[in-house]
Amino acid sequence: IAWGDNYYKQTVVLSNVIDAVAISAGGAHSLALLSNDDVAAWGDNYYGQCDIPASVTNVLEVSAGEGHSLAVLSNGTVLAWGDNYYQQAQVVPAASNAVAVSAGVEQPGPRRHDLPGRGD
Repeated sequence: IAWGDNYYKQTVVLSNVIDAVAISAGGAHSLALLSNDDVAAWGDNYYGQCDIPASVTNVLEVSAGEGHSLAVLSNGTVLAWGDNYYQQAQVVPAASNAVAVSAGVEQPGPRRHDLPGRGD
């Protein structure tokens, strides 16, 4: 179930989103981590933020940003895709061994960033 602004259909949950174990709402798109470790995405896809890369497998966590998406894989790798205007889809090497991640959304001023949570 979802509500709010639906200009990009971000509140119309896809029919294949059953058994979701986690969800994340971004600027105008949404992500769901399914019980089989797959990721579903819907809403605005202007920057490709809903185009799940083939390398996004064995996912532990997802986070939707303003125009980009993040995933933490079971091996601690962080993957990012979508808008990269502020390098938010360029994962830094120090983001290895992650157990959690949080994608930033656009706010007034220069607050476009991501935060990994490390397990070491």
